[in-house]
Amino acid sequence: MREGQRADLKIGMGLSSLAAGRKADGIAHYSRELYREMSTRSCVVPLLHAGEQLKAEWLKTPVRQGYSFALATLRSQAGFNSLPDDLISELDLYHATDNRIPRLKDTPVVATIFDAVPLAYPHWARSRLRKLKNTLMRRSAQWADRVICASDYAAEEIAHFWGIKPDRISVIPLAVDKFRFSQDYGHLELPCGLGQSEGYFLFVGTLQPRKNLLRLIAAHQQLTRDERQAFPLVIAGGGGWKSAAVVAAAQADSLGIRYCGYLEDKQITALYLSATAVVVPSLHEGFGLPVLEGFAAGKPVLCSNTTSLPEVAGDAAILFDPETPAEIAAAMRQILHDETLRSSYAAKGLARVEPFTWARTADQTLQLYRQLTG
Repeated sequence: MREGQRADLKIGMGLSSLAAGRKADGIAHYSRELYREMSTRSCVVPLLHAGEQLKAEWLKTPVRQGYSFALATLRSQAGFNSLPDDLISELDLYHATDNRIPRLKDTPVVATIFDAVPLAYPHWARSRLRKLKNTLMRRSAQWADRVICASDYAAEEIAHFWGIKPDRISVIPLAVDKFRFSQDYGHLELPCGLGQSEGYFLFVGTLQPRKNLLRLIAAHQQLTRDERQAFPLVIAGGGGWKSAAVVAAAQADSLGIRYCGYLEDKQITALYLSATAVVVPSLHEGFGLPVLEGFAAGKPVLCSNTTSLPEVAGDAAILFDPETPAEIAAAMRQILHDETLRSSYAAKGLARVEPFTWARTADQTLQLYRQLTG
């Protein structure tokens, strides 16, 4: 705990995104890092739905369980509290980090909402019961006393599509653990048959339509045969909704595409540190954490010029039109054949990422907690 601060708040934090059996994504990463930092500032109670399990060495307080997700949803829609009364009575505030926003009548609720994709672009989300899910999502957002977004772009989009008044939204950027990228992973053999070699383009993220991977693969295929063999495209990420076409395209291209699937943090970090450049070709991002991770790894970053990505990247990345494979390919060639440019963008990235710390994210979040609890 920092000098002059008191652990006078007891914060309930929803961590269902980290429950056993789920593959970690951006939401899970944010939830874990925020819990770690916030638990040095206040008492944080990790909360799950009944039936979920979470065991991790970084947990400092026992996990508590409320109702099952189904029962919590039914209770909240009927106008009742989403958590048992005895659990609510222990908390000064609840933070929903995982899109599962509870109805708590007499306890302040903070919700982190990353984007408006299911509402703004329903064709990029699972279609089963989509209209009902979107209705329930918009309704649950009204139960939050304050909503956190990670970028100004996301704040504007969420205000519009989620129907949240702008004065209820606070922008608190995500961050990156720079210590993670200062470790020596040279002893690790890289996945995907890369061995200990260096020289490849790297994509990291869950495979889903808005990640735009088919165009990224098409762009890499526009490079020369020698360029593709010397600098393959490595795709690291678990299969999400509608990922079959991407996996099939990657596996069909034995010359220059390496599909790794889901990897653990150490393997992902090792891939970042050995990459030639990191490519983020998304059609839509509420923030775009791989941009910061590429910067922290000291690598040049190539990313889309859309949604929140230019806001996060600033002038430290090479931007391209994600809908034009030829433009993505041109950015790849540019970074391959100009060593001075690679070094320049790597240095720009390291400078750009410097203020993006989880400590700063937690401090800003704690300030918001204190505003709501008086």
